[in-house]
Amino acid sequence: MTTKQQLPWIYALSLIFIAANLALISVDMFYGLMLPFVGIIVLLGLYRLDVVFMLIAFTTPLAIGTDALGIEAGIGVSIPSEPLM
Repeated sequence: MTTKQQLPWIYALSLIFIAANLALISVDMFYGLMLPFVGIIVLLGLYRLDVVFMLIAFTTPLAIGTDALGIEAGIGVSIPSEPLM
């Protein structure tokens, strides 16, 4: 449970996150929207590795290569399964 001392920190961090995302969206950069998902994956990797393995197994058939997306990075990476590995 949150205490009265933690509540202002939660509000402040939420407002900072919202303001940062609004600033990024205004310049057509949508990378800030991925931050909660990345945080969830990192926390799952730290505490529930079995769930990450299942996520890799289920996303592998849905993987799309970066070449098919038109991203010319010089290497072929399958999104989203290879970054999870």
